Amino acid sequence: MSADFTQQTVFRKAILKLARMALAPVAVLTLAVPAVAGAQLSGQSVWADYLFPDYSVYQYGGPRTVDASKEYFFANNNVYADVGDQSLRITVIQAFVSFNNSYSFNGVHFFDWNNSLPDFQAIALDPSSAVSSSGGFDMSRVTSDADNIWVNMGGLVLNGYADDHVTLNLFQPLDEPGDDPETATPEPASLFLLATGFLAIAAASRRGRSRPPEALTPNLKR
Repeated sequence: MSADFTQQTVFRKAILKLARMALAPVAVLTLAVPAVAGAQLSGQSVWADYLFPDYSVYQYGGPRTVDASKEYFFANNNVYADVGDQSLRITVIQAFVSFNNSYSFNGVHFFDWNNSLPDFQAIALDPSSAVSSSGGFDMSRVTSDADNIWVNMGGLVLNGYADDHVTLNLFQPLDEPGDDPETATPEPASLFLLATGFLAIAAASRRGRSRPPEALTPNLKR
């Protein structure tokens, strides 16, 4: 019996054992794995500036601690930015406030100034957002990376008396309301995929013994 054949046999037995171990818990328990949790900003220090014209700082906002109050007032207190636990809301005080559209950018820059916040991810426009401008607001006006969010309001008209506002959800929410991020469990379908994945590996290992060695390695010849 060759050493290669012995090693393949040991490997296949180990894979099959793992597959059996993976299948067993499916019928008797629910595995506890972390879910993707909505990051929380309450009590955290954030920063926002108002940029105009283009990306020049028109008004520094400075650091603020996120709480129930409105954190930032810009443009002679006509525009305010309210940072929520997982959201950023921009609105106006007056009726029909027009944002100058003569430049490439006119709006709010919100950012993690001390590298203490979770990465901004899966940013989405909240369905409650309402803008009086024809065409409204869409996500083409939002630019972001892990630490920065730029919201371009240029050309929009917001009516403060009608509660016009733009609200962005900043993080990927939990799959279900009330899920505990520490104890949330995968759906049964996920467990099934996990188990069948092990079985697929086991099956591949069985088929592998009939393949020539070059089928398992990249062919680098041109």
